[in-house]
Amino acid sequence: MPLKPTDIKNPEYFHKVVDCQYACPAHTPVPEYIRLILHGDYTGAYMINWQSNVFPGILGRVCDRPCEPACRRGRVEEDPVAICRLKRVAADNRKDILPLLPTVPEKKNGKRVALIGGGPSSLTVARDLALLGYELDLYDDQNKAGGFMRSQVPSFRLPEKILNGEINYILDMGITTHLNTYISSLKEIIDKQYDAVFIGCGAPRGRDLPDLPGRKEADDSIHIGIDWLASVVFGHVKKAGKRVLVLGGGNTAMDCCRTARRLGGESVSVIVRSPQSEMKASEWEIEDAIKEDIPIIENHAPLEFVHENGKLTGMRFEKVRPEYDDSGGRKLVPSGEAPVFFECDEVLLAIGQQNSFPWIESESGVIFNSKGLPELDPVTMQSSVPSVFFGGDSAFGPGNIIIAVAHGHQAAISIDLFCQGKNLHHQPAPHVTLAGQKLGFHDWLYDSDITEDERQIVPTVAKAKTLKDRLVEVELGFAIESGKTEAKRCLNCDVQTVFDGSLCIECDACVDICPTSCITFTEMHHNFEDIPDLLKIADQMGIGQFVTGTLVPGGRAAQPGGLAQPVPAQYEKLLARYQRDKTFRDRYHRIGNIAALEWLMDTADAAGTCCTFIETPYVTAEGNLYPCVMLHADDFAAKGVYDRPLSTAIAENIESWSRLQRISRSRFTRLDTCKDCTAYAKCGAGCMGRAYSAYGDFFAVEDRCGLRKAVYQHTSITQ
Repeated sequence: MPLKPTDIKNPEYFHKVVDCQYACPAHTPVPEYIRLILHGDYTGAYMINWQSNVFPGILGRVCDRPCEPACRRGRVEEDPVAICRLKRVAADNRKDILPLLPTVPEKKNGKRVALIGGGPSSLTVARDLALLGYELDLYDDQNKAGGFMRSQVPSFRLPEKILNGEINYILDMGITTHLNTYISSLKEIIDKQYDAVFIGCGAPRGRDLPDLPGRKEADDSIHIGIDWLASVVFGHVKKAGKRVLVLGGGNTAMDCCRTARRLGGESVSVIVRSPQSEMKASEWEIEDAIKEDIPIIENHAPLEFVHENGKLTGMRFEKVRPEYDDSGGRKLVPSGEAPVFFECDEVLLAIGQQNSFPWIESESGVIFNSKGLPELDPVTMQSSVPSVFFGGDSAFGPGNIIIAVAHGHQAAISIDLFCQGKNLHHQPAPHVTLAGQKLGFHDWLYDSDITEDERQIVPTVAKAKTLKDRLVEVELGFAIESGKTEAKRCLNCDVQTVFDGSLCIECDACVDICPTSCITFTEMHHNFEDIPDLLKIADQMGIGQFVTGTLVPGGRAAQPGGLAQPVPAQYEKLLARYQRDKTFRDRYHRIGNIAALEWLMDTADAAGTCCTFIETPYVTAEGNLYPCVMLHADDFAAKGVYDRPLSTAIAENIESWSRLQRISRSRFTRLDTCKDCTAYAKCGAGCMGRAYSAYGDFFAVEDRCGLRKAVYQHTSITQ
C-alpha cells in the first residue's frame, strides 16, 4: 500500500494530530486553554472549556479524562499532563463570567422542545438551543436539576456549590423547569405538541442479584449502589454498617465504598470477580479508595448471602481465576479452592446499570433493540420517531459526563436542523483555525526547551478530617504556581508543523534536530512492507502521520522559476576538491565558511552530482548567487573565544568566500532587510530554534524565494 500525501486542506487531519482534543468526546481545545492558564488568563481558559464541555468546574473534578491517556507527554515519560486538574485551575481562579456569557434572544423562534431528564446531556441541549431562541421545558423527577451528577457523585468529590453554579448558568437562560415531576408517558409529552423531544433520563436502574441465595431474606441490609448513593445525597441515609461489602469494580463501586467509610463504616471492602487490573473503575479512583484503607479483593465470585433469621451476617464467595482464549476473550473458572466467607452488616451492589423505559409505550413508535436501548442514528441521535432524540446514558447505555455532553451537542444540532426542515446529516463540518506565523528578526533566538518537570501532585485534605464529613472535598486543587508548572508540561501539539514539499531543499536539518526522531526522508514505496519501520509502527498504532508527497528532485531549482541554467563548472570543481582534499576541508571548516559544506558530502554521495545547496535557488535564473554562510567563527567571537571582534570574523568569512569563488569582494552587497522566512514560519520556532543552537548562527542570505533569513548580515553576489 503506497503512502499518500496528506491532504492538509481537510481539517480532520489537524484535529487528529492534536491527540488530547481528538480523544475528548466534546473535542475541547486542550492546549489552547492550557496556554492561557500558563499566562494567568483563567477566565479565558474557563470560557474555552465552557464553550465545548459546558461544565468546566464539574469536569475539572470528576471527568473520566479520556484526553489524558492520549496525551503525547505520556509517550515520552510515565505520566501525561494533568489536563483534568488544569481545567479545575481555570474554574477555581476565574473571574465573574456572567458578562461573558452569550445573550439569549428575547424574541423566540416559535419552536418548543421538551427535555426529559435534568442530567448533563439535557442541560447541554438546553444551553445550545436556548441561544438559538427555542422555548425549552425541562422535566426531572428530582427536586434539583443535575441528574446523576447530583444523585450519584459524592460531595467529597463534587461539592454542591460547584454543581449548582454551573447548572444555574444554563437554567438562568430562560429554561422552564418542571422538577419533582415524573414522566409516566412519552405519548402524553408528544401530545403536548412539542416540535421535538429530547430524552436524557440516564440509565436509572442498577443491576441486582435477585437469584442469589439469601437475597430476599436479607433484603433490608442489601442495597443497589446508585439508589443508595442517591439516598445519601438527599438525606434519606445517614449511617452505614460497621462492616460493609461493596460488590463491583466500576466508579460507582468506588463512590459507594468511600461514602460508606464516611458514614461510619469501619471495615469496608470492595470485592470483584475479575483481576484488579481489569476493573472498569478509573485508575485514580481505585488509588483514592486504597488510600482510605479500603482493600480491593479480586477474583471472588459471589455464592450466597448468609443470614440468621433474616439478619445479614456475611457473604460466601468462590475463588476464581481468569482464562483467556486466542482472541483475548476472558472467562472466569473456579480455582478449586474452598469457598471464602466474609462477615458484613451491609452489602452495596454496584455491579452495573441498565436502561429502563417503562414510561415509553410501544405504541409511541420508538423502537428498541435486543439490549433494551433505542434504535438511533449514531450521528444525529434521532430515534425511529423523527421528532424524538436521545442522548447520554439513555442513548447507548452507561457512559460518563463528557460523553453525555457530546451527545447533547450532537442532538442540539440535529433538533435545530429538524425544526427547520433540513437534512439532519448536513451537519456543520468540524472547523479548524489555521494561522501562519512569520517571525521577526530576533525570533531566531527563540528558546524552545521543554520543561522536564514531572507531573504535579494535587494536594488533599488530611484523611482523618475528610473521613469524618462526607461534605468535605478531598482534593484541594493545584495552587497557582504548581498549576503553571503543570501547564508548562504541555507540548502544545496544536501548533502544527506543515512541511511544504515545494519549499524543501532536503538539507535534513529538521531530521537532525527533531528531539524524538519522528521525521524521515524516504522513497515513496509502492509496497507497505518496504516502508521504514518507524512509519509501519506509527501506522499500526494509529498515530497520525504527515506525508509531504514526492519532493522535487534537486529541490526547488528544478521547478518553474528555479534554476534556468547549468550549474557553473566552478561549483563542480569546488565539490571535487572538497571531496579529495582533507586540508582544504579542514581549513574552510576552521575558518567557518559555507554552511552547505556541512551537508555537502552526504548529498553528493547520495546523488553522485553537485550538492543540494548549489542546485537549489541560491543560483538563480538571472545568474545571481545567494550564499548561506555558517559562522562558527561569529559564534566563537561573540562568546569571546577568539581574540577578535565579530566584525573581523564576518570580514574574514567574506574574504574566504571571495577567494573560494574567485569573486572580487567589491561584488558583495550588504542587504539591510530580507523577506520573512517562509520555511521557518511553516516549520515553527521549536525546530528551527534547536537547529540554530545546534549548528551555530547563520550569516548572510536573502534568496529571492524567501527561503532563509540571516541573523547578522545579508549579502548577495552579482556574477
